[in-house]
Amino acid sequence: ARAIELQNANKLDEAEVIFKEILVENPQDVPCLFSLGGIEHNRRNPEKAYEYFSRALALRPDYAPIWYNIGIVHQSLKNFDKALEAYDQALKIDPTYREVLQNKGGLLAEMRRHKDALLNYEELLKHDPNNTKALCNRGILLSEVKFLDLAIHTFERLVALDPEYEFAQGLLCFAKMHACQWGDLEAVKNKVIEGVRTNKKICQT
Repeated sequence: ARAIELQNANKLDEAEVIFKEILVENPQDVPCLFSLGGIEHNRRNPEKAYEYFSRALALRPDYAPIWYNIGIVHQSLKNFDKALEAYDQALKIDPTYREVLQNKGGLLAEMRRHKDALLNYEELLKHDPNNTKALCNRGILLSEVKFLDLAIHTFERLVALDPEYEFAQGLLCFAKMHACQWGDLEAVKNKVIEGVRTNKKICQT
């Protein structure tokens, strides 16, 4: 418990000492291996993190968070196919794992697999309809593939949930302009202009 407290307080060196002492007594302590993997990931040592997570996985292949973290490590190393495999393994164990669905969507978009990314965000939004990050990412992808009406609807949902969400008003305005939806465009543009004047993160350009 003390080691976890230290890790949560970002006192990684002190936590590491305790976790390693535990491993000397019990080399198969999965929570300890998992925590050491997390510490190395926070230190931006992905190879070392992978070593600890792999040892934990060999002991608990049915534990979705281990697969999730292995996916994160692979993604950080640009091993996209392996990252995707790890995320899929996590989702086989827990199909509603929101963090995995979120990361998988971002990974698929980075791989330029837009259709698969959109399907993934649809799955996430089934489980968590008000997930603002998923709505934002879905709207951006829809804009990129020129499904502008759907993008506008998605950004409108996002703004209704969180009017202050970073860049949401600007993304909505951009989509409306490109879709030639002039109805309330002036009002949307005014919100963007007001946000820029008050130094809010409302528009990326």
